[in-house]
Amino acid sequence: RLYSMFSAPPGQELEWSEDAVEGMSRFLRRVFRMATRDGLREGDPRAEAATPAMKALDVRLHETIHRVTVDLEQRLHFNTAIAAIIELMNDVQDAAPIERPLAPQDAGVVRRVVEGALMMLAPFAPHACEELWERLGHETPLSSTPWPAADPAKLVKDHVVVAVQVNGKLRGQVTLPLDAPEDVALAAARSDENVARHLRAAAVVKVVHVKNRLLNIVVRPA
Repeated sequence: RLYSMFSAPPGQELEWSEDAVEGMSRFLRRVFRMATRDGLREGDPRAEAATPAMKALDVRLHETIHRVTVDLEQRLHFNTAIAAIIELMNDVQDAAPIERPLAPQDAGVVRRVVEGALMMLAPFAPHACEELWERLGHETPLSSTPWPAADPAKLVKDHVVVAVQVNGKLRGQVTLPLDAPEDVALAAARSDENVARHLRAAAVVKVVHVKNRLLNIVVRPA
């Protein structure tokens, strides 16, 4: 079921692949391991994120809720919705690897994110998600639990990734505060090793700055 909805959008022919089915099976096994890991059930899902990694993970949860909700309700794109959930679980693994003991101060946020993933995954893998929901201590069935809502405040980005070009060729990317002015963007670009290498022995002729998107530095040989 999960493979069928992931591998082809509605209306398109599905080419069966045993390897791809096994890939979905591996993903579900990873979800099982993550949802049943030691210390997760003891976490308070209302807990505030205490570290930058947990804060970033919490934001990713709300971004994923928004993305999956739009994919299901407006676009009917099941495959991209499932892909977003897979990406979210990859982020959980990166922030709190299952191979390491779960830090008590992280357990609440990780539980909140895993439970959110189960809510979103339930339409595609209902039986597995119901079992994991119960194992996490919930008495109300997942099928009777309201769909998660994204916090609009968590969807407002305070930083953006800006592409840096030198003479129209991509030479790097820099992370900047939202709506950063040109001088801040240029200073950050100059601190990037690859960009700086292309600016050596060159004179800046012009700077084209598209706020929050692009910085193009036009140079000529000095």
